[in-house]
Amino acid sequence: MSVPCWTKAAAWLPGHRIFEPGGQVFSRGEWLTIIRVNKSNGAVSSVTTPNYSFLGYSGTMKVTPDRITDYKAPSAEEAAVASQAAKRPPVVNYPGEGFREMTKA
Repeated sequence: MSVPCWTKAAAWLPGHRIFEPGGQVFSRGEWLTIIRVNKSNGAVSSVTTPNYSFLGYSGTMKVTPDRITDYKAPSAEEAAVASQAAKRPPVVNYPGEGFREMTKA
């Protein structure tokens, strides 16, 4: 009995779920850049990526490991850029440098 090629490609992923922001995952025929790695009890439950291009709209989505067929680790530069891009400014109700204000003074 022959095993489909997609199961062979994904076979290494369950035991090696080491994904990093800035890396790329291959899902449904498209390479997607990882924005965030979501974990539950120490195991990767999903990765946040931009939406598939065929959906026709922007935004982000969560891709579960069973949908991922390949992975490319990020270079040191890509990982640094991704970690900086993922940081959000603090949201507070008083003014300050680098703060986004929520109230009018």
